[in-house]
Amino acid sequence: MVRDVISCECLERISGSLPQDRLDACEYEVVSETRLDGMARLEIRYSVDETLEVPATVLLPDRRGFRTAVLALHQTTIPQALGRREVVGPGGREDMHYGRELAMRGFAVIAPDYPLFGDYEIDWRRIYDEFGYESVTAKGIANHVVAMNVCAAMTEEPQCDFVSIGHSLGGSNSLFVGAQDPRVVASVSSAGFGSFHTYAEASKTGDLTGWARADKYMPLIESRFGLSAERLGFDFDEILACHNTGKLFLNVPVFDDVFPFDRQKEIILRARERLRDRGIDGSVEAHFPEVGHAFPNEIRASAYEFIEKHAMRA
Repeated sequence: MVRDVISCECLERISGSLPQDRLDACEYEVVSETRLDGMARLEIRYSVDETLEVPATVLLPDRRGFRTAVLALHQTTIPQALGRREVVGPGGREDMHYGRELAMRGFAVIAPDYPLFGDYEIDWRRIYDEFGYESVTAKGIANHVVAMNVCAAMTEEPQCDFVSIGHSLGGSNSLFVGAQDPRVVASVSSAGFGSFHTYAEASKTGDLTGWARADKYMPLIESRFGLSAERLGFDFDEILACHNTGKLFLNVPVFDDVFPFDRQKEIILRARERLRDRGIDGSVEAHFPEVGHAFPNEIRASAYEFIEKHAMRA
């Protein structure tokens, strides 16, 4: 059974609440199993709102060095059909293979597809009309919570902790699930956040239209807040400060064209202050490489060291 999900009030204002009655799900089916590089690779499907709806890949190393497992979340892949395969390899960009690279370091890894990506074919309108979510973001978080249930069951570690990691779309969702599930003892976010104010100022529409996409993110940003960062009344520092342990690794590229580099250092400073106010002696490690929307090799290596530092060894 999953532990109580944390209420991250600021996030829920724009994503909506999670369906508490569905977060204990743990039904899954192994579709196929192969072996490569000293690990088992299992293609699975698991249930959340309907039977065996979510495709995922699980990597189980022969020699597991850690009891902490990894939730690895993919970016907005091009093509969309790539999805989780970019995280577990061999497809897609090599700097996105963090799921496979962490499995090679001895971590059990689960990498689910986000709705409409990879093999996750769904009419996004059903997420609202049938399943009752107020955003695809909330649906994604619920799927990620259940993914951890499934991974824990498959590794026979029912009480195991997790590290979440992701880039871009996955980087945002790594922070979102880390803010709401206390099993996430550390979160790694690569190019996954920026100031809502800066995003609006830099956008072609001059507002938060991109964040309000109903097929991918949070339409409440439009219906409740009129796409206005001012009306939103909070920024990512509050989301970061909801993390249960305050152990965050943040890759913030200086030349990012998705989340323009402007107020992130201020956000990180405020998040550290908010964590201290909560009595959490966290470890917020931030890197600012002079690259575009990427997860450079040396930053990934530092992220893996951060993960190993905060993971429970076998």
